[in-house]
Amino acid sequence: MLRLFLVIAATLAAAVPALAEDLGWQTYANPRFGYSVDVPVGYLLPQPGPDNGDGQTFASADGRAYLAV
Repeated sequence: MLRLFLVIAATLAAAVPALAEDLGWQTYANPRFGYSVDVPVGYLLPQPGPDNGDGQTFASADGRAYLAV
C-alpha cells in the first residue's frame, strides 16, 4: 500500500509543474496588508472586491472553485 502511495505521489509531483506552466499565472498584490499571491490566469476570475482593500475573491467560471485572499 505504501508503495502504491509513493508511486501516485511521484506521478502527481511530476504532473503539477507541467500543468502550472500551461495555465500561466498572474500576481495579485494587496499593499494594505503587504502580501501577494499567484492566481492561475483564465481559470480563476476576479470578483468585485470591497472598496476598502480588505482583499479579493476569485471564482472559476463554473462557480465550483473559489479563492478568497
